[in-house]
Amino acid sequence: MAEKYKTEEALKNKTWAIELTNLRDIHLTPQKAYEPETKGSRSSMLVLICTALAILCIAWINYINMTVARSMERAREIGIRRASGASRRQIVTQFLFESLVTNGIAFILTIGLMEALMPAFNNLTGRDLGFSVWFTTSLGWMLLLIFALGVFLSGFYPATMLSGIKPIKMLKGKFTHTKSATVTRKVLVVLQYTASLALLCGTLIVYAQLQFMRNASLGVRTDQTLVLKFPAHCEDLATKLTAMKRELKALPSVKNVTVSGAIPGTEVVDFLSIVRLSDATKQTRLLEMLSCDVYYLDAYDLKFVAGRGFSEDFGGDVYSIVLNETVVRTLGFASPEAALGERLSVETVDQPMQIIGVIKDYHQQSLNKGYTPILFALHDKLSWMKQCYISIVMENGNPRQLVQQSEEIWNRYFPDSSYDYFFLDQFFDQQYRQDEVFGLIVALFAILAIFISCMGLWVLVMFSCSTRIREMGIRKVLGASKL
Repeated sequence: MAEKYKTEEALKNKTWAIELTNLRDIHLTPQKAYEPETKGSRSSMLVLICTALAILCIAWINYINMTVARSMERAREIGIRRASGASRRQIVTQFLFESLVTNGIAFILTIGLMEALMPAFNNLTGRDLGFSVWFTTSLGWMLLLIFALGVFLSGFYPATMLSGIKPIKMLKGKFTHTKSATVTRKVLVVLQYTASLALLCGTLIVYAQLQFMRNASLGVRTDQTLVLKFPAHCEDLATKLTAMKRELKALPSVKNVTVSGAIPGTEVVDFLSIVRLSDATKQTRLLEMLSCDVYYLDAYDLKFVAGRGFSEDFGGDVYSIVLNETVVRTLGFASPEAALGERLSVETVDQPMQIIGVIKDYHQQSLNKGYTPILFALHDKLSWMKQCYISIVMENGNPRQLVQQSEEIWNRYFPDSSYDYFFLDQFFDQQYRQDEVFGLIVALFAILAIFISCMGLWVLVMFSCSTRIREMGIRKVLGASKL
């Protein structure tokens, strides 16, 4: 049906399809162009789940090592019970019950700690999660399953290891020197420190990637720019807007003022069909079109690789158009210089538009997204396109003072429209907010994992010292110092 009703020439070379998505799968699917919702990341969720499981495993390993280390103190108890007729099953049941009690206490403390930290977590992530999520979803069953698994894993190995040793060896204390127990402890320690280091390395990688994206050259100016949202439609809007721009530009701290349909950090939502007149095949392409005034390219410091930008000295350039490098490649020009002077047939424009310049590719959005083909044209010939932003570029001024001055001017021309503003650099950085939160959570997890691992190492050191008391006593008797 979609193919049947593709009547516009610009749509002929597009593949149309209708794809259904389960409602439960929408939120974590990759973000598509022009979707209003800021989606979650399935890969980030999987990383956080694996990180949480790694921390649980580290804690279980610590519990196992502590239990085995403490078992030397209980050797005579277990040996006497075995010698008195206690079965291996009874010993295993005892250790599993102790594991159940310990994990149960930890579980209760965890619930209390989670409830106390939930407001801070919601503030960090911008979510509104509550404790009820454990009862209204399948997470509750998963939590109970993980709890049962923890009880079994942390209690089963010490129970089977200790109950399998002959009572005579346990009474003599020789079981602490068995090769299998020593190897097992070493393997467990290596595993928990490997997990901790993996988390630490992951945290450093996320941090380095964020720093790279923040410091990388975007190819467009985003600093010292105050952006006002476009006023509501009113009588003599164009005249008032021109007068307000002139008054804003006269402020001492203002370098330039420009009006456009999009700004860096937002998607270019307007598409038009473009035909290269010199193309024998007359292939039609849908490309992003950004409507702006003559000052836009200069205000955002976009670099030209060929040609020039818009200028009032050339009669307003109403039939002129500027491309970025990606458009040059998309339309099949050999080079940016070869594109100059060529004419394009643009949808809704009454006559062909001439290419007067090519700008260097820049990041319209974050570095997570690649370059897109963007054409720039003056709003005069694309008046049906909605103008959304007024950008005020300042230099060597006080931002707060500029906000106040701009508001005073705004209220004189548009008293019925709300004065909504933001600074472009802060707005652009919001695109990395989700990555920042993810990196911070992973960093907190890594710190927690390293702390737990250090506690386990401390226990093993204490265990090693307790098994070498006689050795250290003999050495001190022979004259060894504390150092």
